[in-house]
Amino acid sequence: MKFLTRIGLALLLLAAVPPAAAAGRPSWPDGGPTLPRPLPASPKGHLRPWRGSPSDVVGGVVYSRGELIVTDSPYDDHGADTVFNTDPTDFVVGPGQGANAAGGYAPGVTGGADGDYHYPDGAAYARNAADIVETRVAVDRRAWYLLVRLSTMNDPRRTALEARLGRHVLLVHGRRGTFDGKRVRVAADARQALFEVRIRRSLYDPGTNVRSLFVASGVWDPAARSWYEPSPGGSPFFDLAYVPGEGMKSYWRDTRQSGDIAAESFGRDRLRVRFGALTAHRCRRERRCRPYSGPTVGLFSRVVRSGQRLGRGVGLQQRYAQDSGTYPANLYRSPFQPYAIYVPRHRTGAMVLLLHFLGGNYMSYPISSMPQVGDWAEKLGAIVVMPLARGEGGWYEGEAERDVFEVGRDAARHYRVDRDRVYLAGMSMGGFGTWRLGQLYPDQFARGIVWSGPMTPNTVWAYPTPPPSPSCGAGQRADCGYNLMDLFGNTRDLPLFVVHGGADELVPSSGAEHWMADYAARGHATYRYLFYPDRRHETSYPGSTEPWVLKWLGGLPRRETNPVHVTYRIRREFLQPRFGIFYRRAYWTRGLRLAPHASEGLIDASRSGGADRTKTLGDSVGADGLGPYRLRGADVTAPAATPNFVKLHLSGLVHAVLDTRRMGWTAGTTGRVTGDTDTPLDLVLRRPSGSVTVHLERGHFDVVVARAGS
Repeated sequence: MKFLTRIGLALLLLAAVPPAAAAGRPSWPDGGPTLPRPLPASPKGHLRPWRGSPSDVVGGVVYSRGELIVTDSPYDDHGADTVFNTDPTDFVVGPGQGANAAGGYAPGVTGGADGDYHYPDGAAYARNAADIVETRVAVDRRAWYLLVRLSTMNDPRRTALEARLGRHVLLVHGRRGTFDGKRVRVAADARQALFEVRIRRSLYDPGTNVRSLFVASGVWDPAARSWYEPSPGGSPFFDLAYVPGEGMKSYWRDTRQSGDIAAESFGRDRLRVRFGALTAHRCRRERRCRPYSGPTVGLFSRVVRSGQRLGRGVGLQQRYAQDSGTYPANLYRSPFQPYAIYVPRHRTGAMVLLLHFLGGNYMSYPISSMPQVGDWAEKLGAIVVMPLARGEGGWYEGEAERDVFEVGRDAARHYRVDRDRVYLAGMSMGGFGTWRLGQLYPDQFARGIVWSGPMTPNTVWAYPTPPPSPSCGAGQRADCGYNLMDLFGNTRDLPLFVVHGGADELVPSSGAEHWMADYAARGHATYRYLFYPDRRHETSYPGSTEPWVLKWLGGLPRRETNPVHVTYRIRREFLQPRFGIFYRRAYWTRGLRLAPHASEGLIDASRSGGADRTKTLGDSVGADGLGPYRLRGADVTAPAATPNFVKLHLSGLVHAVLDTRRMGWTAGTTGRVTGDTDTPLDLVLRRPSGSVTVHLERGHFDVVVARAGS
């Protein structure tokens, strides 16, 4: 206890450091999908070099290397809230899925954006043309500079900025800018999606004083040579660069902003710029200047600079034909992606990746499951990271799959994360994502929690009918559906806690009872299955099941890094060559490649000649705050490893690699590989001194390897 207390004090001191200052090389992931390099922290300047490091905390203000940098919330570009919560395009999902825009739980309606402005039709706007994500201010001897970075810029002529410094007004559209009506130099960079402005000191000199700065964006009408007004007579602004105290109560963090735009009242949305601190180039010389202001602990949101190249703007999610219907799902393509995070006061290094439900976004659980999620995060000392996953209906495939790992990597850059204490959890589609990513990347997580998660994407399966295939979208094959039960066995070394309600209207409990019975019958994994006969499909589960979360994650169990027994199965329909995702490794097995005509491949590898010991837990019944429940499960313990030995069962593979160092084989001794394969296969034994390849024909094999671990 004293040791943990000292760690807590140290981390509390670190919390006062600007979040960007803690950034470094991430400790997680050490596997998973191949991730592109993140976008550079600073853009390439045209009028001056930009070198400062942003906080990437939404609402965070930082002074860095002679620059003031403000981070704004992506996708809050919905303008004024003129007709509160009645426009159907405000909604991101149909009945039964969550919370309204005001933050209250409403089972029949989910709120989308508070603002209700709409972009004009056309590719130039991409439904995202006036979304500010970052603002910078800098000075030199001759001029001062303003840089505004946007989420999307297809045509600079159709986006406009207004900045007010005290009583002075800057107007920018396209490559044209005026300050108090006089021309100033503007650089418009569509590739980097930014405007850069240079204002000569001879035109206006801010000196070293504190000045108030207001920045807003909207759409410019080139034909009319004026602002486009989505609400005639109202404010033309779609987004404000700085809205202090926005809060975490709406789906896109724009409640206060949309109200201010509707009222055209911006007095509280001004940023105080300490030009003296910028002139000194060192904020420490300016006593009144704090290098960073913004949240450091508790619930807030951050921006990850994604390296995925998906195009620009906001489009419709075509996966599983979700681009049609009353409430179509969106695909958010920008490199700037928001995520919510809860940072406890005393951190232990643990991290929970909490995946949102269908129709939700990164704000789903801050609205539906707080303060309980924050409570268990504080008790565990775990940061809780809630990704957007590129939209409301990505089903944790492709770009959404990568987003989870990019967001986790970003969090690990800014906060100390113990790579062996990373947990995966989610509700509904997020529960599906937990099953899916847990089975495809079992070596990346220590434990998982599934609340009401289905086995098939974007379908309703009521057992005993066969699982239905979803409607396939553009770019998907005709048989795009799959069943996650086909991967059972992959979580042999990843314990799962599964929660389901008997009255679940969207993921019928007949299906859950069926697949959990099948999971138990295989007898290969530690798990718990908690069944509430009277509960429905409830977005509040991550909060309302707090006692069970604390029991399951109590003590912060570590992941299994080098298990005695590895089972890893992959089916061809899961491969995603478009995204470079092929699922070729788990633990100490690597380089797995399917045979050309095989629909699935399997490696079952045990470093022991003995069998697992399974302790089945009898049904336990009781009641808690959610009502009566039934709990069942099993604990599986692997036998001790046999030195320098492995038994393999291989199917549908033409190539596999075993890492003998991670397997614990002793250098300079003889090793033995035995088993069977149904396809000719090249087996590579990777050793510190060099790899050895053994070609295996179909059938049984028994190979002795000299100097096995050398």
